[in-house]
Amino acid sequence: MPTDASSCFGARNGILPFMRADELLSLYSFNSLRTIARTRGYNFGALRRPELISALATRIFDAAELQRMVASLSPGERAALGLVVEAGGRLPRDHFAEKLLDAGIVDEVGPRRSRETIDRIPPATRRFEELCARLTALGLLFSEPHAAGTLAGPYDLNPGEVLFVPGPVLEVSRRPAPAATPLGVGHDGATSSSSVDVEKVTPPYGRLIVQPSYTVLLLPPLDEPTVGKLAEIAEQVRLAEVAEFKLTQAALYRAVEHGTSMAAMIAFLEGRSEQPLPQNVRYTLEAWNRTFAQVRTLAHAAMVEGPPEILDQLASNEAVKPLVVRRLGPERLLLSDADAAEKALFAIGELPQITSYAGESQAIMQVTADGRIELESAANHLLVSLALRRIAEPVSDGVFQLTPRSVAAAVVEAPDGLTGVLKWLRMYAGEVPVELVARLKLWALPETEVALEQPLLLRLPAELLADLRAFPELAPLLADEYAREAVLVRIAPQSRDELVAALKARGLQLPE
Repeated sequence: MPTDASSCFGARNGILPFMRADELLSLYSFNSLRTIARTRGYNFGALRRPELISALATRIFDAAELQRMVASLSPGERAALGLVVEAGGRLPRDHFAEKLLDAGIVDEVGPRRSRETIDRIPPATRRFEELCARLTALGLLFSEPHAAGTLAGPYDLNPGEVLFVPGPVLEVSRRPAPAATPLGVGHDGATSSSSVDVEKVTPPYGRLIVQPSYTVLLLPPLDEPTVGKLAEIAEQVRLAEVAEFKLTQAALYRAVEHGTSMAAMIAFLEGRSEQPLPQNVRYTLEAWNRTFAQVRTLAHAAMVEGPPEILDQLASNEAVKPLVVRRLGPERLLLSDADAAEKALFAIGELPQITSYAGESQAIMQVTADGRIELESAANHLLVSLALRRIAEPVSDGVFQLTPRSVAAAVVEAPDGLTGVLKWLRMYAGEVPVELVARLKLWALPETEVALEQPLLLRLPAELLADLRAFPELAPLLADEYAREAVLVRIAPQSRDELVAALKARGLQLPE
């Protein structure tokens, strides 16, 4: 009895002892045979069905090929194949499905899968039919034919009534896994010069193809280090039997931002594919790399606006020269470090008005409801301390007090009035107490805005007021029924002195 894989593959485990590999393959449709060839990574071109069967039969049960396939399996696929191997290489479909369900390897059994390509089935599938179809496409698990010598079902890669593992597969599955070797090491042990930035993977691994259309294909078996590296530098299109990625400017820019150089990416692609990049792809990648170098994001930059003579003095400052990015006209200067720009301006006697677009600042001072401000460290926050003197009166080192006079003066000087003062306080102190906000509004009012009046009121029905205004001599004497720009609040006469004292205590001085 012959023992080579192509002529007799089942004699050793008692399964179909006299069926050759080409006879088993002849049970499958032409489309299924092409799926098996594509899944195994073979490029057999436009072979006709008899030629395809012959080509597959000479390689599908080669020991090295089988070892490569078994090593490429996902954990679920490896566990499923192991169950059949443990059973001696043969299991009825229903019994196999039950074992997979009990082991938690699959979640769903039946109905049979509709016709679709194996490429769309993820290696980690948890459907019984899809798992069996993938193992069949890999040439590891097959269905026994019926007595008539045919496979049942509209799609013959679906599992039949009895599933079996051929003898050569059974032998390879029982061997220990091979040791890992570096990806950049050849068969002679020499290290490849193109192994720059290429992670170590466990061989065997699938072939990497970079196409002129910027598509990158990773043929099975898929190894995690290569898939992970491709995900870092390219856009994922699909990840199934064949991994497909697309080289895009956005993906490569993201990789550069995370510290990977374009030279390292090109070395990875050429080292892993063992081929030079297509000329148009290399030219585009290098052009993109030049574009990346032309665009910069300055996360801590400052744009200084002011009179040209002050900016000239600032730009000539020895401490500022290294920070100058560009002069944006006579009155604007772009510096790479905002903190250094503030210190340099203070050193030449200028106190800038700072506008921050970086979101909420860290609270560096505490503000109480009565207007007391305590700065964490006046020495560490010199500019803030100086700015505080514009809106509050110093009490001691790092302690200030908001007063009606200081707030009124600050509101007059601030471009956006009380709104700007409150915005500045919230920037460095966080939330400002509600009671203090009310105080600040009172203190910011001009003296003419608040007065204690004793008006003469005319009480009459509302509908009669319109009739009286129709008389020319009465209309000028009848003012509005209420002041549109103010609110009229009724005060009991006996409470007058108490109200005046309470308002005065809160900084609101009423004229006598």
